Amino acid sequence: MKRILIASLLVIFATSLTAFLLTAIGSLFEEFSTIGLAFIIAAIAATVSAIIVAVWVVPIHLMFVKYNVVGLGWYIILFLVPGLVFPMLYSVWAEIDFSGINFASCVMAGILSAVVFWYVAVSGQSK
Repeated sequence: MKRILIASLLVIFATSLTAFLLTAIGSLFEEFSTIGLAFIIAAIAATVSAIIVAVWVVPIHLMFVKYNVVGLGWYIILFLVPGLVFPMLYSVWAEIDFSGINFASCVMAGILSAVVFWYVAVSGQSK
């Protein structure tokens, strides 16, 4: 359980850091985006990531452990599902258009989070 907790915290941090860096880099090229906005978006990403990890990732990870599923590909699929569903639900709820950049950033954050979680919780368990 200690590995799952550490992996979950690292996933939340990685998602938040990814959101911050993408927004901060985007602020260099857009006049309405600032570093303050990057911090707000990083906080929102951390909150959403914590909810997704608690509701989606940890229960399915425990099911994977029960059935001895250890492949990285399964964890990438596990993290890509909310990474693709969240932008679609958010765009419907907030009535905004999500561009390809936003989808790509959610996919990138999902893949990065999957690798981090898998490395700490699954790969580290076999060592």
